[in-house]
Amino acid sequence: MSRRKSREDLIGLLERLAFYRPNDAIRLAMEEGVDIRKLRLEGVAEFKCHANGAMELKVFDRTKALELLLALEGEPG
Repeated sequence: MSRRKSREDLIGLLERLAFYRPNDAIRLAMEEGVDIRKLRLEGVAEFKCHANGAMELKVFDRTKALELLLALEGEPG
């Protein structure tokens, strides 16, 4: 079985990254006992919990995802 993604798979992933809303990631940071399996976290690039209690959340670059999406959609399939 090939692990190679189809063009449609890549376009779908880029769409999810470009229009990702970090609501679930914020919920994960703010609430205890959240079931991580039910959260949409595909747009999270990095999530850190620091010793002093601070949390750091980084999401993928939406602008870059949009640029790649436009480039892929503009190319002949």
